[in-house]
Amino acid sequence: LYASEVLTSEEGIEDRILDVNPILEAFGNAKTARNNNSSRFGKWIEILVDPIAMRLNGATVTDYLLEVTRVCSQGPHERNYHVFYQLAKHATDFASLQLQAGPEKFAYINKNPVAVAELDDADGFLQLRKAFASL
Repeated sequence: LYASEVLTSEEGIEDRILDVNPILEAFGNAKTARNNNSSRFGKWIEILVDPIAMRLNGATVTDYLLEVTRVCSQGPHERNYHVFYQLAKHATDFASLQLQAGPEKFAYINKNPVAVAELDDADGFLQLRKAFASL
């Protein structure tokens, strides 16, 4: 993700970087047996700042998948990456795909409990769309 153009606005640097966070969380975090929002990606974030102007010159996020196997299957009491459940909650938003709403309708993600009390997948999807729109 190259964020140099994304992060040039009147908002502070910190605010703009945080605006992109829902994308990183949706595609990189999953529920594990011990943690409902565990990062399954490694991330290296490099931010280039002009110290005199206090202006962001650029940023890159390099990520690497720690658990490739999670894409295919999950252990007991675990879920796949959050983005799959977020998309499933809003499946009917994409009428041309003719999908049914709800993660329980998708064999790929319904092997384990799909709902997590501390996570709102519907709201997570709205945050994800807002983050992509800010790009």
